[in-house]
Amino acid sequence: MATLLERKRQTTTDHLVLAALAGLAKHGLAVTVDDIAREANVNRRTVFRYFATRDDLLAVALTQESDTFRSSLPQLGDQGWQAWLAELCQAVHQANGTLHRALYELVTRHDLSPRLLAFADDIDTYRRGRNSDVADTLWRAIGHDGGAPGELRSVVAAHLSPHFTTAVSQDAQENHAVAAILAREAILAALDRHSPAVDAGGRSTDPVNSGTHGGDR
Repeated sequence: MATLLERKRQTTTDHLVLAALAGLAKHGLAVTVDDIAREANVNRRTVFRYFATRDDLLAVALTQESDTFRSSLPQLGDQGWQAWLAELCQAVHQANGTLHRALYELVTRHDLSPRLLAFADDIDTYRRGRNSDVADTLWRAIGHDGGAPGELRSVVAAHLSPHFTTAVSQDAQENHAVAAILAREAILAALDRHSPAVDAGGRSTDPVNSGTHGGDR
């Protein structure tokens, strides 16, 4: 059983992690120890009492947030693949939207500390694997065998990317919910082009985008 001192230390650590995430959401990777200390309502000495460096704290905060996101990502079940795709796009873009600035910097900057570069490599590997799994799952859901074609993989990867969330947020001045809708529509359109129910002229006789999901747009 944890001692009172250990519980107190864990409580403070958790508080600093949450403050770091709040700072990342506001400032991206430019967040400073002073920013985090203000979020946590402590002094900077307290931060360094628990974490040797700013990047150690950021790496812990980002890793915990990433682990929580991965474990809570919706899985395909009885809800049907169209509903699952909608839930997935919403979950991914909500997570992207929360830390979009930091996520964008992690995948575009190469001047990071070894600790943050390691985290960036980890989420890049995870994202590639997740997107590949999503494309393959959708490919099989519409009646095909094997792995998804390159076009579908590209559409899924592009539209679940933090770059896409950032573009919708900054260039289109919309939010993560709109990014999720646009992503779902683009992926559905790509699936429709590969639907088994397409005649020789390229016309869909039973399209993915038929009334099976049109009412929830």
